[in-house]
Amino acid sequence: MHVSPETTGLSKEACGDFYGEGDDAWAWHLGSIHAKDRVYKTYQATGNGGQVLIVAPELQMVVVFTGGNYRQGGIWGRWSADILDAEVVPSIRD
Repeated sequence: MHVSPETTGLSKEACGDFYGEGDDAWAWHLGSIHAKDRVYKTYQATGNGGQVLIVAPELQMVVVFTGGNYRQGGIWGRWSADILDAEVVPSIRD
């Protein structure tokens, strides 16, 4: 199922506060890490508040975030891009 303002019934602004737009599959979120000119597929399990488990098979990497930003998915939803995409993966991959 695709999660978006249209499928949640929320406005674009409200949807961004609670959800990250993307695809869900059996309670796992399908996503990707965009690092430099590469894209790596990910599987993510998330919990309210910023508990995030990210599996990136191609990188042989599992990452866990913990947080306390309850009902603020727009904040912890950006952690992957801000931290993994921009900092972690570029530092371990050429």
